[in-house]
Amino acid sequence: MPDEKLKKYSLMKGGKRSVPEDWNYLKGSGTLPPDVDITGYREVQETYDRLKFSEEEQDGIWRICALVLHLGQLEYNKTTYDESKNVPCSIKNQDELKIVADLYGIADIASLEKPLTMKLVKAPTKNDKDLWTIVPFDFCKTNRDSLCKQIFNCMFNWLVKRMNISIEPANMKDESFKAHTKTIGLLDIFGFENFPAPPN
Repeated sequence: MPDEKLKKYSLMKGGKRSVPEDWNYLKGSGTLPPDVDITGYREVQETYDRLKFSEEEQDGIWRICALVLHLGQLEYNKTTYDESKNVPCSIKNQDELKIVADLYGIADIASLEKPLTMKLVKAPTKNDKDLWTIVPFDFCKTNRDSLCKQIFNCMFNWLVKRMNISIEPANMKDESFKAHTKTIGLLDIFGFENFPAPPN
């Protein structure tokens, strides 16, 4: 990814290109040589173009990937937790939380911090207001990780649907097409993308 895009999504570290070891969710995943990294990025961009992904859609995908990486960087302060006073853990690195809020398009950082440090209990109350309760330190990290998994899962499911729409024949809804043609949509099985291309 070009440096200007890395800056746009706050993926530079100390003014330099970040590496997997800079990110909690990528630690231990290994590092690609720069030429492979650049080639891979170009292939993804070319695929977006071939499938007619709009600039807005592409930006959304990169933004979500960056958002998940930054959410994984959030650290919790256990010392602020006080069950007797219903005071939750706080997030230590507010700078990361601000980046997450910006990527998410959330102006009020407190509204983002709340679900990352508390849980919503759906129970009937006198005034029908939402009831938020604090959660222990370890549960805060579980909240964060669960949110990241769900965001990434939603994006993946959207990508599969979006790509199926892109490859769908224009006349697929015609009765004549249905009567004479068999189709197969996209099926993603982990690892297939790493197979070498078959010889011609």
